[in-house]
Order: sequence, then structure tokens, then C-alpha cells
Amino acid sequence: MKQLVFFLAVTHTIFSGCNIITKPEPTNSCCPDSFYVQEVAVNPSFTQFTKSVNDKSYYDRLQVFVELRDQFNDPMKATGKFRFELYTYDNKPAKDHRGLRIPGKGLQTIDLSDPKVNQQHWDKISGHYQFVLDIDQLPNKTKHIILQVTFLNESPYRLDDSLELPYP
Repeated sequence: MKQLVFFLAVTHTIFSGCNIITKPEPTNSCCPDSFYVQEVAVNPSFTQFTKSVNDKSYYDRLQVFVELRDQFNDPMKATGKFRFELYTYDNKPAKDHRGLRIPGKGLQTIDLSDPKVNQQHWDKISGHYQFVLDIDQLPNKTKHIILQVTFLNESPYRLDDSLELPYP
């Protein structure tokens, strides 16, 4: 009996070859054998409204920190476009509180395909991309806005994240 088991094990190894371990395929077929963007995340701790000049009567900039994460959930750099959309906060009883998109500078796109532009926005310390968006004056009654960030690159996927921000 032991000889039969040994014979079957040797026969299986010979016919199946030595390549028993198979390499897992990435879920993103555009980038086999490489790292690829799996997730985009807006950092709520660092994203904030700022003023370009201290004596301005309103906040005219939004400083945004965005992290791209690879398939191992590690921060990474990538080429592509970031689209930033600002929405009014709608108090409707729904999961999505996006109201109307803010007119004017409520839609901004930044292309990171150029390595120099990419490097200008990269923060080595935090592993985030940092953007300063100019915004128009919001109505006085504005208490919150919704920031939606979408990342687009050569893959067929659009990755996005949104954040509710209190307006000072």
C-alpha cells in the first residue's frame, strides 16, 4: 500500500510539473505584475478651509489631502486626473447628502500626468497628494459642504471618495 501511495505521488509530480504554486491575478487587469490604485481617500484630519489673505472676510481656499492606496492598502503615487466637486449640503433623510453642485469653482480638475506637476502636489512626509483649491464666496447660510474627489487614470475604473466639511 505504501508503494502505491508513493507511486501516485511521484506520478502526480511528474505529470503536473514543478509549478504547483500559481501567481494570483490582480483584480485590475490593466496593470498585471505591478502596483495599481485600488482606493482613493480624502483625509478628514488635514482637509480644511483657509484664507489666501488674512484680512479676507471669507474663506477662499480649500486645502485637500488625498491618499491613493494600492492593492495592499499602502499609500502610493500614480498618474491620472483628480476631479474635485463641491456640493451644497442637503439635509434630506438619505445616505447621500449632496445637494446642488456649487457654481463657478465647484468643479476643478487637476491632471497629474506630467511628472513635475505630480511631484509638486506630492507630500513625502504624509504620503498624500496635497491640493489647494480656489473657491468662490459661499452664501452666508452655508454650514456644511460636501467635497467629492474622483480619481481617473488609464484603467476603466473611477475611484471616488466624499467628505462632509463644516464651513467656518
